[in-house]
Amino acid sequence: IGINVAVGVWEFCVIPQKQVGAYTLAPDLVLTRFEWWRLITSVYFHSGIIHLGVNMSSMIAIGTALERRLGSIRLFFYILYATPMSGLVHCLLAWLSIPIFDHRFMYEHSLGFSGILFAVLVSESWRSDSTRSVFGFFQVSAKAYPFVLLIGIQILIPNISFLGHTAGLFIGFFEVFGFFFMFTTISNYYC
Repeated sequence: IGINVAVGVWEFCVIPQKQVGAYTLAPDLVLTRFEWWRLITSVYFHSGIIHLGVNMSSMIAIGTALERRLGSIRLFFYILYATPMSGLVHCLLAWLSIPIFDHRFMYEHSLGFSGILFAVLVSESWRSDSTRSVFGFFQVSAKAYPFVLLIGIQILIPNISFLGHTAGLFIGFFEVFGFFFMFTTISNYYC
């Protein structure tokens, strides 16, 4: 959260708005021009103070629950791995979508921490047997909650990055089902 807020202050106070595009995740630029820094910078830049505030509030709510289960060090390493991996999965999904959507998702610019939030949400909710409230309207099982939230948010805010959030879901499942072998080894060693 501290890194996001620090980058947000720098972004909103120092960087001209028209230059923020140099830090967004654009799959075409990552895959064809090898602008790999975008896999990291896009996670920590936000479209505005409200975007940053909503993401950090969500991280406090979801992240603290997962931190109680995993511990601070495991959560730190998880976010450390999830940051570039979510961008790589996003780029892969954009590339795989070319036959269906042409190059629409390849040229889309996205930014924000919400892909990581979806990864953390999957990791937390799949460790729970409870139910979750969807915007206060109805209850769903904890395991279904990330999918319902993805669809609900996409309907309510159609211009957000569907692939960015979906990439986060994939990263969450990679963690839940043990595909982060190195992550598990490191965190078990230090915990």
